[in-house]
Amino acid sequence: MAAQDGEAVPELPESPSQTVIPAQLTFTVAEFTGRAGELARLDALLGEERAASAAVPVAIISGAPGIGKSTLAVHWAHRVASRFPDGQLYLNLRGFGPAGQPVTPVEAIRGFLDAFEIPPTRTPSTLEAQAGLFRSLLAGKRSSWCSTTPPT
Repeated sequence: MAAQDGEAVPELPESPSQTVIPAQLTFTVAEFTGRAGELARLDALLGEERAASAAVPVAIISGAPGIGKSTLAVHWAHRVASRFPDGQLYLNLRGFGPAGQPVTPVEAIRGFLDAFEIPPTRTPSTLEAQAGLFRSLLAGKRSSWCSTTPPT
């Protein structure tokens, strides 16, 4: 297989993650309340009419810092985790957090490749080829991912 930029992509093992199915979601709150409307809209993304579609639904939860966007996203991801038996990925983007710099695309892809046990020695050198490898790993899988930016 060759990447779009011409770099060879390492051959994938027959089953990249036979021993580990990523389950990276952070803990959810025990007493989640409210947000019924938002949860219903998120649930609709995975409705029966979407099951036959090849399109990948994407949800963006936006709003002011501290209103519970991350909590809502993680809570919903736990609710629907059983719909994604091939794994659940999580990424803290650190966009506005007090510690550290925002996650770079290279760090994000490397973290996802780590979740599927792809060693650095088998990882392409360019971001584009790494993204291609990640897409190859997800092809035909029912995996979900959740990324959040913690409140300031």
